[in-house]
Amino acid sequence: MALFKLSGVMAESAGPGACFPYVYESVDGRATCFQILGADSQLVQVNLNPNDAVSSEPGAMCYMSDGIEMETSGTGFVEGIQRWFAGESFFTNTFVNKGNVMGYIAFAPPTFSRIVHLDLAQLGGDMLCQQNSYLCSVGDVKVFASIQRRVSVGFFGGEGFVLQRLKGSGLAFISASGTIVQRQLADGEIMVVDAGCTVAIAPTVDYQVQYVGSVKRALFGGEGLFYAHLKGPGLVMLQSLPHARYAKQMMQSGRGLSDERKPVASMFSVCSGILVMVLCIIIPLAMQFLVLYLEELEKSEDEQGKKTKDWFKSEF
Repeated sequence: MALFKLSGVMAESAGPGACFPYVYESVDGRATCFQILGADSQLVQVNLNPNDAVSSEPGAMCYMSDGIEMETSGTGFVEGIQRWFAGESFFTNTFVNKGNVMGYIAFAPPTFSRIVHLDLAQLGGDMLCQQNSYLCSVGDVKVFASIQRRVSVGFFGGEGFVLQRLKGSGLAFISASGTIVQRQLADGEIMVVDAGCTVAIAPTVDYQVQYVGSVKRALFGGEGLFYAHLKGPGLVMLQSLPHARYAKQMMQSGRGLSDERKPVASMFSVCSGILVMVLCIIIPLAMQFLVLYLEELEKSEDEQGKKTKDWFKSEF
């Protein structure tokens, strides 16, 4: 299994049918050429030898050569539920080169994104990624849901309670935004990052969320209430422009917020977030207490009715 780069070959001059700068060699010795094209809004183009195949999420295909056919198949019920929780469809698309010559196919994310390739065989066969990041894969790659067991990470980690877990020995492509930074953390090394900037981490990395330590900094510093603390060992991949941050900035620009109003809007956003968090905690507790109260009330009514029935029998 290997992933190496061919020097001196450029996509613009090589054309869509040429061998691309990156070559992936699978565990069974099959070589797959691919190249990531573009700058800020990228796509990945993969060469397929006859009878070779590549899988993708529905709707990711951008273009392909003649002779490549798409096969849509459903996953098993359990795997389908796991894919649904991970933000993927119950169905997967597999593109197979049915021709006699080499073909090509390209996939693109649904938003402005950069593409990162993950050689799972060289990464221990397991990576945790942000939700909806999976794009396509070559070889043995399965997408599962990974539930965050820490409540603080689920609420304030910027990624929600469910992450995508990619397992296998194949080559996976995921999408991220902005500049991509990769860092191999040493054992015990801690990296403090903005909660929404995490793209992918190794399962060996300990992911915790900690309070910034100051209400003033939280309300007016523009960095939010919590930071993510990543403790090694393991690989960490970060993005400089999370989709949520970009969407928030576009909404503020659309509303025409001035620089003087932005601190007020930030404080309102933080207070709204705290209110939503409190409601998410209080409402389930209130419902639970209400159910317990109704159950106790029903029991007391049953006991009172039984006493009344016994008295009626004894008197009459």
